[in-house]
Parts: sequence; C-alpha cells; structure tokens
Amino acid sequence: MQALARGIAGAADETGMLDKANVRDWLTARETAVSCTISHIDLLARPQR
Repeated sequence: MQALARGIAGAADETGMLDKANVRDWLTARETAVSCTISHIDLLARPQR
C-alpha cells in the first residue's frame, strides 16, 4: 500500500498542478492504509446525427 500511495503522490506531484504541501499531506494520511479502492468512469462521446 505504501508503494502505491507513494507512486500516486509522485505522479500527482510531477504534474506541477498541485501544491507540494497538499501532496505531502495526502501521502501522510494514506501511508498507513491497509486497503484501497481504485476506479474509473468510461465515457462514450459520439457526434450528433
């Protein structure tokens, strides 16, 4: 879990779009996690006919 959290935090930090302190706080809050859920939403966009 720690490696996953560190990887996510590192990727988020690399975008340069987030404050480093916020990324660090997020990581600190999740370093002791024992489980997680990762999901996504698929979207289909089609032009109007």
